[in-house]
Amino acid sequence: MTSNSHGLSPASIETIAGFSAGVVSTLAVHPLDIIKTRLQLNTLSASQFGSTVAIARSIFRNEGSVRGFYRGLTPNLVGNAAGWSLYFLWYKQLQDLLRKYKYDGSRTVSLTSMDYLATSAAAGILSSALTNPIWVIKTRMLSTSATHTDAYPSMLYGLRSILHEEGVRGYFRGLLPALVGVSNGAFYFVAYEKLKTMRAHSAILSSSQPVGGEKDSKSEKPSTASASLTNTDYLLISASSKIFAGTLTYPHQVLRARLQAYQSQGHIQKSDRQQQQRFSATCIQRTNVDRSVRAQRSASPIADMGTVSKIGGTYTGVVDVVRTTWRHEGLAGFYKGLAPNLIRVVPSTCVTFLVYENARWFLTQADE
Repeated sequence: MTSNSHGLSPASIETIAGFSAGVVSTLAVHPLDIIKTRLQLNTLSASQFGSTVAIARSIFRNEGSVRGFYRGLTPNLVGNAAGWSLYFLWYKQLQDLLRKYKYDGSRTVSLTSMDYLATSAAAGILSSALTNPIWVIKTRMLSTSATHTDAYPSMLYGLRSILHEEGVRGYFRGLLPALVGVSNGAFYFVAYEKLKTMRAHSAILSSSQPVGGEKDSKSEKPSTASASLTNTDYLLISASSKIFAGTLTYPHQVLRARLQAYQSQGHIQKSDRQQQQRFSATCIQRTNVDRSVRAQRSASPIADMGTVSKIGGTYTGVVDVVRTTWRHEGLAGFYKGLAPNLIRVVPSTCVTFLVYENARWFLTQADE
């Protein structure tokens, strides 16, 4: 790999662009990540219209207003920045290797959908495995308020606590669903690259039409597809691709979150039950309603916010969490938090790829 006049190799450019994209997108949508995580870990009540608003209101009132929405920001920043950096680095490197050995190093041959799928999946597996310990910390910090008993006050404290209480194995809880979730990135990148190529070719064909004079066709660079796309194009392509991939593969996120939650739940469950009792008492004091209504209110999203474990104990593995979720919550249980997730990931992905493409463009301008 040769370096440009900035002294940066193509691999370095991909890494820096991916890092920048991960940081910006995380800062933009972290509050929605907290809401999504708590909905995913709620095993005591069914998802209801307004659950997202109820949890947001509870966080604002009980966890330090705006500050509560940014609990766990450090592991989320580190995880996303490192994850996207590694992902884009390996995604680019694997594409170069594929072109070298499959297409004799040709830079003009367009990769197929299977090529994009393979390189995306491989890059996703590598980055997911290396960043999984950070996601375990993130899940546990986002699922509880700072005042919960045994809540991690920081990422470093969480890393030490897991090593001491669960060993190295604790760092890789939920890894299997995370690896399955690589299909999300694979489906996304297949759609993203194909839509980007189609839009670029369409834009190039449109701009090649002679208008008010003859156009020098040799000055065009069709092989640099991204050169003809606008920021609006990137936003629309990213959003469309993410909605498609995110909806298709969402259940793995619920399974991963529940496996990564606290392995020892004694104090947390006790705290949650006390919170539910206080909420129920408040409902009884306010209105004189029958027992069935009181029971429904005690199981509202506000009451069971932060529930992070299996009913009756901890999950023993992927099969156990699938079986238990299906038995107690049905198909809807695998899609808890989907609405805030789509609200979160669509703008997040748009911001990520907008920053990535612009950062890469900026860093490579000196070569043109």
